[in-house]
Amino acid sequence: MRKTLLLGLSLGSLVACGDGDGKSSCEQACERVAASGCPGVEPPATCVAGCNQLLELDPACAAEANAYVACIAGTTFTCDVDGDPDPVGCDAEIAALEACWGGPASLPVE
Repeated sequence: MRKTLLLGLSLGSLVACGDGDGKSSCEQACERVAASGCPGVEPPATCVAGCNQLLELDPACAAEANAYVACIAGTTFTCDVDGDPDPVGCDAEIAALEACWGGPASLPVE
C-alpha cells in the first residue's frame, strides 16, 4: 500500500520542529505510529532514522514532507491487511508529497 510505503520511508529529516517537551517531529510521528498497535510497526529507532532521511531524499519537497509528518503525528491509524499502520486522514498530504516527488513513491520500505 502506498501509504504504508510512505510511512516506512519517510518519517524524515524533519527534526527541526518539535513540541514543548523537546521531541522532534519525527519522534512524535514515530511514537504515534508505534501506538497504533499494528503488527507491522518498525522499531522506533528504525522509524526515526527513516524519517530523518526524507528531506535528504528531496529537499525541494520539504514543505510537503513537513505537512505529511505533522499529519502522522496528529492522526490515528488502522492496520491494513498486511498488518502495517495506515494513517487516517492524511491522503491529501500523501498526494502532495507524491506529486512533489513526481509520482507515487516506489522506494523499498525495508
